[in-house]
Amino acid sequence: MWSRCWWKVLLVVLIFSPVKVLWEGDIHKLARASGLFSAGFNMDMRGKITQDLAVAVLGGFRGIVTDFIWLAAHSNWEKREWFRMKPKLDTVVLLQPHFLDYWDIGAWHMAWNISYDASVNTAEPREAFRLKEQRYWIDEGEKFLREAIANNPDSWQLYFKLGWLLEEKKQDYKQAVEYFTKAAEFKEAPLYVRRQVPHALRKGRMNKEALAQWRKIWNGPRDGEYVHELWDVVEQEMRKLEVELKVPYSERAFPKNTYTNVLTSPVPEPAAKSKPKKTDKK
Repeated sequence: MWSRCWWKVLLVVLIFSPVKVLWEGDIHKLARASGLFSAGFNMDMRGKITQDLAVAVLGGFRGIVTDFIWLAAHSNWEKREWFRMKPKLDTVVLLQPHFLDYWDIGAWHMAWNISYDASVNTAEPREAFRLKEQRYWIDEGEKFLREAIANNPDSWQLYFKLGWLLEEKKQDYKQAVEYFTKAAEFKEAPLYVRRQVPHALRKGRMNKEALAQWRKIWNGPRDGEYVHELWDVVEQEMRKLEVELKVPYSERAFPKNTYTNVLTSPVPEPAAKSKPKKTDKK
């Protein structure tokens, strides 16, 4: 399907070839340092692009070819041509497997945008078919992110994105917690990543485990980067769970009617259920 565009690729190659010789040394050093060009040219790649694009890739224009295909995929997106867009996204990440934005945006399109469009598609009157299409695209987004992690196992962002998808789109809280936990293990991961672990546990009705995670955060370090932690949120969530789980006051992190500086409003205890009054039968 790319054969009609061969002349455009050839034109790009002819225009940029003289310039390429001047700056390719420094650019390639930076690219290799960032891991963008670490993927070699293989038969899978050759099977997804035409001979003209393959020549351009081998000639050192991998980035240009990738951008060209990405723009074509975006054009499919605007026209809502989902099944034409998907192969192009696969080709883009095959050419540039270490550029995280391609994985992230591609998965977002599939699991969020396309799946939603499928669920409200007025051209399809059958609700069961719409829901089936919705699930299909959510699954495709999940597969896309799992492949992204396989290619980039050192990226906390991808683990977090997969956890977010599993939590929000599949309500698979157990697996979501697993991937949020993996993301939080990276030193460079922001503080909100570790807070997502107990949030997901609570959404999955694993309240004891959620309280344990909040306590782990609360009892952890407070200096350095941790001064920016949302300690008021941590305390609030701990108090709520201690009340919901009816933790004995002697075992609570915060005794009854005592509050730290970060929390000034009390967390109400659950109201006692009143017994219904008996009425005399006439």
